[in-house]
Amino acid sequence: MRLSLTLIAATGAVAASIPARSVETVANELSCVARGDMACAGLVSKRSVDDLANELACVARGDMACAGLVSKRAAADAALANELACVARGDMACAGLVSKKRAAEQAVNELACVARGDMACAGLVGSKRGEEINELACVARGDMACAGIVTKKRSTEAVANELACVARGDMACAGLVI
Repeated sequence: MRLSLTLIAATGAVAASIPARSVETVANELSCVARGDMACAGLVSKRSVDDLANELACVARGDMACAGLVSKRAAADAALANELACVARGDMACAGLVSKKRAAEQAVNELACVARGDMACAGLVGSKRGEEINELACVARGDMACAGIVTKKRSTEAVANELACVARGDMACAGLVI
């Protein structure tokens, strides 16, 4: 769990480390992370796990403002990112207390799905194309076997490109919507 969280956090750090970067730069960094080359990705490990988890949550839903890629953040986005950070570290009480606007049970269930990389379970894209969405989540945490890259013989670069699309919120580009 800790290794998975670190890899997920690293992906978020890549996407949020430098403001106003080009899509190509982000895609290149994601490609480095996807193949486990942290030196190539230029990661710096001087940030807290909570900060990284918050940034990853923002990037995962395509909210670049929340992720710190632009200067302003919305309060609601920050609250949701905080919820995910609570779940990522296994603190369900914290996750239920952050957002009072939704039923605590629903929020915890949804975030628990996201924390384990099951986007279809989380209902984030309905239940459509759940296999592909889960594959991206596996790559984000560095689990290539889970992602099916070895058995499907898909290239790391192709998956990294999909992740770059997801990071900027372009689900059509990522092939996740019809």
